[in-house]
Amino acid sequence: MHDAERLQRLTVNLTDRELAHRRRLHRVDDESLAALARFREVATAVVDGVVADFYRHELAIPEVAAVIDDPATLHRLHVAQRKYVLDLFEGRCDCGYVENRLHIGCVHERLGIEPRLYLAAMHQLRETIGDHLARRAGPPPADLPAALRALDRLLSFDTSLVMDTYIATLLDEVEQSRRQVEDYAQNLERKVARRTRQLEELARRDPLTDLYNPRALHENLKRDLAHAKRRGRPLSLMYFDIDDFKLVNDSRGHQAGDEVLKAVAGVLRRTCREEDLPCRYGGDEFCVVVVDGDLASAESLSQRFIAALGEELPGITVSIGLAQAGPDHYGTADDLIGRADRLMYEAKKQPGFQIRS
Repeated sequence: MHDAERLQRLTVNLTDRELAHRRRLHRVDDESLAALARFREVATAVVDGVVADFYRHELAIPEVAAVIDDPATLHRLHVAQRKYVLDLFEGRCDCGYVENRLHIGCVHERLGIEPRLYLAAMHQLRETIGDHLARRAGPPPADLPAALRALDRLLSFDTSLVMDTYIATLLDEVEQSRRQVEDYAQNLERKVARRTRQLEELARRDPLTDLYNPRALHENLKRDLAHAKRRGRPLSLMYFDIDDFKLVNDSRGHQAGDEVLKAVAGVLRRTCREEDLPCRYGGDEFCVVVVDGDLASAESLSQRFIAALGEELPGITVSIGLAQAGPDHYGTADDLIGRADRLMYEAKKQPGFQIRS
């Protein structure tokens, strides 16, 4: 949060009633302000000496010297401190005065001056002002103790305002850190969830063909059967294997066999509808869950697949079994797979592309 935003928030919260309450707490009454105002001319005469002595003392402190490390910064602080000292003797403590004190706190915090250094500096400033006032001719000496008591009260009032800015900054930093931690946790949670989904998806995929594996087939088939039963809709299963696939492995090698399996899977994936579920069931056996489809839909899918496969892999044929569940009887996922498997073996009794349902 920038100084202007923090200052605006602090001044909004500091109502006239709150200002009056703080003044009472620090006993900054009109009489005290008047006691300071009587030394306005003296303060104006000694202010340059006060500021010079103050920074001479402060720059002897290593932590302060490390912050005020260039002439330009020191000059700006001299100007601001001169105005601050003179404001102490203006005899007023209104909203403008308060806003200026809060701004001082924002500047000190931004420069990196720790509260302990600020508090020590305020004590030094009080002693320096008191020494210079005591050495300078002005109002009757009897008025000086009252002015110094009033100065103590006003500096205490000012310190409470500056501490508010330090506390507000600390709270802002805590809130910012909290948001960062929450953002980090949420991002981490999203990454973990995404990675978990990816791992779960990988666990459902056949590594060679990237089709769904038997686990995914059983999980989805159970779900789709239940869904079809609730809606009173049919569902079909296409089950096939590659004819004489062992000859491919024996004559051309297992690597060539793997290439055939991947090519068959690619044709199957391109042939299926988006809602269908193509799977590699094991070895050279494949399944497709034809969602919301009867035997006619499964037959149509099989014919499209056979046509595409014949173009891409001449000499490779498959035997297909088709089984339907519903709408009159659904049975279990294992029942449907078993029926399609038996029909596939019936189809294998004849050479070439065959379909049995």
